[in-house]
Amino acid sequence: MIRVVTVTTTLRYLVKSNKFNFMKATTALGMGMILGGISLSLNIRNPKLESVEIKLADAISQKNVKTEFASNGSYHGNCVKLNLENLGNQSLKLIVPAGTMFNPSDDGMQNILVTQEQILVLNPSEKKTGWVKGFCCEATDRCPSKEITFVLSDNKNPKMQKLFSFLKGKQFGDDVIQESVWCISNNHEVSNLYAENMAGIKPLRAELCKITGQKDSWYSTPQKHSVDAEGNISHEVTRVTGLIKFKALKTAKVHNEIYDATGKMLVKNPNEFSIKPGNIEYEFEIRVGGWKKGNYSVKVFENDKVIHKQEFKI
Repeated sequence: MIRVVTVTTTLRYLVKSNKFNFMKATTALGMGMILGGISLSLNIRNPKLESVEIKLADAISQKNVKTEFASNGSYHGNCVKLNLENLGNQSLKLIVPAGTMFNPSDDGMQNILVTQEQILVLNPSEKKTGWVKGFCCEATDRCPSKEITFVLSDNKNPKMQKLFSFLKGKQFGDDVIQESVWCISNNHEVSNLYAENMAGIKPLRAELCKITGQKDSWYSTPQKHSVDAEGNISHEVTRVTGLIKFKALKTAKVHNEIYDATGKMLVKNPNEFSIKPGNIEYEFEIRVGGWKKGNYSVKVFENDKVIHKQEFKI
């Protein structure tokens, strides 16, 4: 009786070497199986087919890839176009780490900052066009024009590094991330961060307050960003929205009025509504497009008496 033994072996070899004859080795192994009753599973790995993980900047410096970086004419989102060519015979897994910055050839245009790690894969000798998601980190500079070229650099701002750490593994809308970057790079207000689901971005606003030293506000100031023909970006608060909260001492009919910093009434809501004793909470929203920057307040009136006030800034 012949006892059958299963043996798994891995043969490593250099592709460029002529010393290994695959056909002879296969024939010899086949004869061994027939004569000795031995079953062999042959697993030959080709190093050329294995993917190499490498940072994009390192792949460029080591001349593993040929690259061209250009703008699509936007200042956030998938706004950096990458033309890539793998110059080697191995697949490349290119890592674009958070903190990677694309600097335009025109110094008057905005740098584009990568806030979350991204991965691009290139097969051996492959040419590919891909996109990298990035965000403007210079709100007062001009938006990069379409097809303007970029070079790579690193953003080493420690406050930005804290933001990258917080964002890792999380998902937020592009507008929210852009406002987050500007809070650090240009001292924009944390209140500019707005989403339909405010609970989802509350932790991010809290983190930005820690990073920047700001105090979070009860309201949000959604922004409208416009780019003119020269690439200049304007930032305008379009509305103020948030929750009015206070404790009522008795049943009453109340209404809201809006005042500027000089005490001038700007808006009076003629619609009264009833409240009962206890904790009161209701949604507040007012459109403020075209209003001057400054401090304002919403006052809750019972007849001619102010029973509550909350301040906001635009």
